[in-house]
Amino acid sequence: MACNITAGRSAQCAKNLGGLRNVYIINYDAAATYTITSGALTAFTASTGYKFELLNGSTFEETVTSSRDNGTTFYDQVLTLNLNTIDVATSEKVALLAKGRPRIIVEDNNNNFFFAGLDRGCDVTGGTISRGAAMADRSGYTLTFSGTEKEPARIIDGSGGTGSLSNASGILTAVGITIA
Repeated sequence: MACNITAGRSAQCAKNLGGLRNVYIINYDAAATYTITSGALTAFTASTGYKFELLNGSTFEETVTSSRDNGTTFYDQVLTLNLNTIDVATSEKVALLAKGRPRIIVEDNNNNFFFAGLDRGCDVTGGTISRGAAMADRSGYTLTFSGTEKEPARIIDGSGGTGSLSNASGILTAVGITIA
């Protein structure tokens, strides 16, 4: 049976960091193709990823849901972005994102890249534009993106390309994504 595991996992060192560094928004294109090798994404048809730099507070969570009775398994992907400072350009981007169905690459603080909404895209399912109450309060945008996929967010493996694994540009360029 293809569902049987073939190896265990040893305890991992306490070397990881929580939090997100950047996200890269890719406009949805139903004709886009990709390659998965050994479970990782190794190629994606040439696309532009629009970089959004993040500060503390943004999160990416995946929830696995399985039903033995129905024979189904799927993954809910939820990305919550906190973008500080309200301005005209960002307000226009927020309006476009709310109407679109982007694919999203999530870069965490461990230099890992996860591809959310790879097959079906992600939708903005909520958000706020908050000005705060006191002078020290946050003023900015909070957007919640949700996607449902048959597999967890694929880790991007850019080691097969010419890019350096130590930087986002090298990793994403190696799999066919240009950063704008």
